[in-house]
Amino acid sequence: MIIITELIQVFLFVVASRILSRMDNTNHYLLHEAAREGKILTVKGLVSENPKLVLKKDLDERIPLHWAVAFGQLEIASILLNPTKFQPESLTKEQKIKPFEIDIDDYTDESGWTPFHIAASVGNLEMLQLLLSHDPKPDVNLQTNNGSTPVHLATSKKNLDIVKELVKNGASVRTCLLYTSDAADDMQCV
Repeated sequence: MIIITELIQVFLFVVASRILSRMDNTNHYLLHEAAREGKILTVKGLVSENPKLVLKKDLDERIPLHWAVAFGQLEIASILLNPTKFQPESLTKEQKIKPFEIDIDDYTDESGWTPFHIAASVGNLEMLQLLLSHDPKPDVNLQTNNGSTPVHLATSKKNLDIVKELVKNGASVRTCLLYTSDAADDMQCV
């Protein structure tokens, strides 16, 4: 079994290397695309080649996890949350990238949405639970640039199961919304 696992890892490593060697200047976001399209082997290959690719932002300031969550790619999201797990066993300790923390709250797109906001908005309970089980746990009350929280987003799409899960995990249903003006009078609590 170990030999088969090693062969699969080598195969994925070779596939990723070939993909990267063919990449031209027009497509710098292969991992984003593979995450969006559900290409598990490509994701594993690219991540095994370079685990830090999971942190690369695209033109919308999104990391691959944003896309995996938006398109319901649960297995890929799990891979992207634990990228160093997929490094080939054949690498020496010095060659391997050390595990690093991925704090979901640190990765907002240009609208201030994290992958957690997207999960709440699209209504994927399994995805939301995967993200909630990640360490560090995402802030269930984190606001987007316009002041929306995951509860607001789930409520606006009538995702009652998501709202229940968020509240169960400490989300507030009473959050201040900030508006565009800097004036203190423009802040309202709902």
